[in-house]
Amino acid sequence: HTNCDAMYFWRSLDYWRVAVGEDVAVEVEVGTSYNSGSRVPMRFGDYLDYLALCVEQEGKEYEQQENVQKQQQEQTEQEVAYLAQNELFPQVLNDVPI
Repeated sequence: HTNCDAMYFWRSLDYWRVAVGEDVAVEVEVGTSYNSGSRVPMRFGDYLDYLALCVEQEGKEYEQQENVQKQQQEQTEQEVAYLAQNELFPQVLNDVPI
């Protein structure tokens, strides 16, 4: 659907920070794969800070891409944090036409 606000707004971490709020409690899964994670409660703002660091780090790795195979191996061994099985935030429901 080309007229969906979510496709535009949801790309921005700043949008999520303002729309949802930094103090909203979420559960984040941390692990090396989807089936090896443990759930960690945290503030949504802290999770957004983590995402911002990931974006910054990925940009640096892309610029310094000398050994792609080594980077891919390191990425598969790193733990990642992701929102899992949380309800869609009510603050952004109107962004999606239903």
